[in-house]
Amino acid sequence: CKFSDVSPYLDSLFAGGDIKQAVVVWRELELAGVIPKSKDVAVGNLVYNGGFAHNPLGTGFDWRAPNTPDVETDFQDPSAYRGAHCLRVDYAGRNLESEAASEWVPVVPGQNYRLRAEVRSDGIASGSGPRLRVADPECPACLNVATPATVGTTPWHPLTLDFTAGPRTQVVRLSVWRPKSSTFPMEISGSFWLDDVSITPLN
Repeated sequence: CKFSDVSPYLDSLFAGGDIKQAVVVWRELELAGVIPKSKDVAVGNLVYNGGFAHNPLGTGFDWRAPNTPDVETDFQDPSAYRGAHCLRVDYAGRNLESEAASEWVPVVPGQNYRLRAEVRSDGIASGSGPRLRVADPECPACLNVATPATVGTTPWHPLTLDFTAGPRTQVVRLSVWRPKSSTFPMEISGSFWLDDVSITPLN
């Protein structure tokens, strides 16, 4: 069985909102070795490939990136916080809202969670820098929260964000998000790095 044979079925499960079955299929693919097993950074981590140990599949519960002329992503950047690779995002200098990378993360409705990640930056010239966002794709009004922005030049440092899944939330969208700036300087340039991403349940 090749992943390319199964990915259309996975896509149809996502499109139909059958997240529970998508989770079952994904775990079976991991067990069968069809997709790489996620090397969890934290115990109980729900983020697949949170340490960017392998180049993302671009579908299922792995990372996705649109890669546009204004925002470039590199999932195999060697200057990692831990391990061999991390995600690097380069901004080309326009004032646009962007999601440089995103991943669907299955959750339990009503459960409390903690998002944690290591980030750094170089020359982020904008009042509105990149941040991590967690949102319910089916009901953004139910859940749509983000970490503080990262601006300027900063060494590796942790970002944390506690959130609660909505009463019907089965999956959240985790993303590297940059909203448009309404203050000077509006255009965004510079680089942002991300590593050791985890979402774990809170008791």
